[in-house]
Amino acid sequence: MKKIKISITFIVVFLCTESLFSQTSTTSDGRDPRPAYMRNIDEARARQAQRVEQIVEQSRSISTSPRKLETSEQRKAAELEKRKTLEEINRLLSAPPEFRVRYAEFLKGKNTGLVRVFPDRGCDEGLVVNVEELERCGEAVPVKGAGSLFSFRLNKLPDRVSVDLILYLFGQSDIHFIDGKFVVGTQSIQDIIADIGEVELADVTLRSESVKFLKSFKPAKSRAKVELQNQTLVGGISENGYFYSTSAAVRLNRTYVMRSIAFSNHQYNSFWNTDVLTAFRVVGQENDGSVVILWKELRESTAPYLKQ
Repeated sequence: MKKIKISITFIVVFLCTESLFSQTSTTSDGRDPRPAYMRNIDEARARQAQRVEQIVEQSRSISTSPRKLETSEQRKAAELEKRKTLEEINRLLSAPPEFRVRYAEFLKGKNTGLVRVFPDRGCDEGLVVNVEELERCGEAVPVKGAGSLFSFRLNKLPDRVSVDLILYLFGQSDIHFIDGKFVVGTQSIQDIIADIGEVELADVTLRSESVKFLKSFKPAKSRAKVELQNQTLVGGISENGYFYSTSAAVRLNRTYVMRSIAFSNHQYNSFWNTDVLTAFRVVGQENDGSVVILWKELRESTAPYLKQ
């Protein structure tokens, strides 16, 4: 299948699901014990749940349906629109050029990248409604999340993915830069992250001690058991001298390892359903608070089937 390589970070949603599992547990009096920022993230994503079915159907159509006949002019117009849209997004979210020069040799490697991620300041696309917010958010990236949402999964997309679908993906992410943290995971993607210290990214491999827990982690096979696993991960797990959780403080010159599992709820998998292990390093921080991330994929496999 022909692929489109996109240098920006793309927002991930597990599209081959008909219902989402929750990571929420409650205390005996019915309260959600998690921090407010985590509750807010889940509540915002839950409000978009009705739109997931529409995207599911579009994803299935992309994967399984014959392509509709188009005229040559229509195809050229669609490709031109896609190219212009992606070029503009790349321009806004690209890392400053000096970083590409500095890490040019590293970026020659397969499945590597350099991205710029902005802190969430509440400047979400379409939600800025008054003059004060407009002045504060005037320079924000005009996509869902304003540049604070990102993912390593979708740096390649099938060529038939529409611009509308690409833009929609910006609103569905398994990684969120908010309140000085990388908050990972969604109601449909199970993520684990760990800060492994000031380690050179080139030195992190599948044999690294910091990666052993992520490699050996066995995702549950049912929705209910995944929810229990996620409750444990929110509190964190110490293993081999590292702390694995669903969030990590954003710190300059620190390296992180992460595993992201986008389960399949069907007997077949689309290009969304992957299990990805990634290492990345915060190599720069700009005056606007954005951070520059250098990353490499360590392993990708098909995500497991999740029983209803």
